[in-house]
Amino acid sequence: MKHRVRSIALICCCSLLLVVCCFSTVLLIRSRKELSDTKYNLDQLESRFASYQTSYKELEKRYDELLLKQDEKLTNTLNFYDDYIVIVPKGNCYHQYGCYDSITASGEFDVYEVFEARERGYVPCDCIDPNMILRYNQQ
Repeated sequence: MKHRVRSIALICCCSLLLVVCCFSTVLLIRSRKELSDTKYNLDQLESRFASYQTSYKELEKRYDELLLKQDEKLTNTLNFYDDYIVIVPKGNCYHQYGCYDSITASGEFDVYEVFEARERGYVPCDCIDPNMILRYNQQ
């Protein structure tokens, strides 16, 4: 009888051990599957991130090129106005934009091309760069 109780206990323990092993195997398989899925998702995200970085760098380069072109265009425009256009408020002097005397308190002024301002008898104010005056005298 003792032998039989031991046999039943051994069979129960072995059965329980088998169930635990099967359950552990199922959990291990699921964990590996989840790990594999997670690695796949991570690879996909890394690939998309790299693609976004490339797109961002291309857009940034394009933006910088457009900004540089726009800056060059505005610089050329401003240089043109600085070189050829003057402001004549009331008085006998012409001024460049930004000169402290260029606009009177009333805000009334005329805008001329430098040669036209000279033809009308206006003279450059003290704020105008002497190199600019020399350039116009040579033309």
